[in-house]
Amino acid sequence: ADISVTSALGFLVSGLALTLWSGRSLARTLATASAAAWRLPAAHSRVRLTAMATLSTVLFATIAASSIFNRLREAGGVPASLAAWTGVLAVVTVAWFLVMLTLPRATTDPGALLPGAVLFGVGYTVVAWFMQFYLPNRIARSTDTLGGLASVAATLGWFFLIGRLASGSFVVSAVTFE
Repeated sequence: ADISVTSALGFLVSGLALTLWSGRSLARTLATASAAAWRLPAAHSRVRLTAMATLSTVLFATIAASSIFNRLREAGGVPASLAAWTGVLAVVTVAWFLVMLTLPRATTDPGALLPGAVLFGVGYTVVAWFMQFYLPNRIARSTDTLGGLASVAATLGWFFLIGRLASGSFVVSAVTFE
């Protein structure tokens, strides 16, 4: 069915507004978690515009890179799959390092953020592999019993694990630096 230009414009504007709102909320949460991990006062957990812009850009780039790597993985056998997962690990690690650079921390040394970025990159890659290879078979078998709740539970579990990895990466970087 065709939608009118007015409806399409309304969807675009509302989608952009919701994206900016959720991006701002995510940046505030990450800044608060980073400041707490580095034992900074609450005043240091303010969200800067650079943090929000960097976070949005990095998330978009990570999603784009993941879709490219998925196409590469589907194109060829084991070598292409291994190259794709290595690419995901590299892109996510660098992207998370860039995000951590914009968040509050107790040092100006960017090297202090490397342990947390590596932890997040490795953890994200392992969770992504689990979600793409192991879990779909389990969900396919359980949807007969649980219906759509199996997919919802998997998605919520994904968000929970990524949140734990993010907060853990802040703590690992702070503790390693100290």
